[in-house]
Amino acid sequence: MSRNSIIYGLSDCIYVAQSDSKGGTWAGATEGLRKKRTVYVRLPNDNERNANLLLIQQGGLPVDSNGEPIHLDEAALLSPEEENIRELDERIMQLLEHRQLSSQDIKKQLHLDDWTDSRLKNHLRSMDAVHEYTNHRPFLYGTKAMAESGFLFR
Repeated sequence: MSRNSIIYGLSDCIYVAQSDSKGGTWAGATEGLRKKRTVYVRLPNDNERNANLLLIQQGGLPVDSNGEPIHLDEAALLSPEEENIRELDERIMQLLEHRQLSSQDIKKQLHLDDWTDSRLKNHLRSMDAVHEYTNHRPFLYGTKAMAESGFLFR
């Protein structure tokens, strides 16, 4: 593997056709990104199982199979799970836009039957725009904008 670092070091830029999340290609591409080198990464097809999307998320520049640059919006770089969480966050913010709700109320209204109360509370706490009102039992959740305006009631 030591020859890979020499090959990558002599290159003007790096092109990645396919990489796993370990091995020589991964090591060379991530090292190139750390050293602020230009790393082009082929955008994988939806049915592909490789780490190309991870490299793009870490700063690799997406290209098509001919090596031509592709402009992607941020949403295109999300994994299906990340996209589901982003959509959930949007639904939560819409729900909390004009009122405060308990985690149980949010869970019921969004039909999050497979989420535990603890998981939902942790998720709500991780959201930058959500405020947790701890002076109520059960705790209530609203937007930080509401909290800053002094809005305190359901």
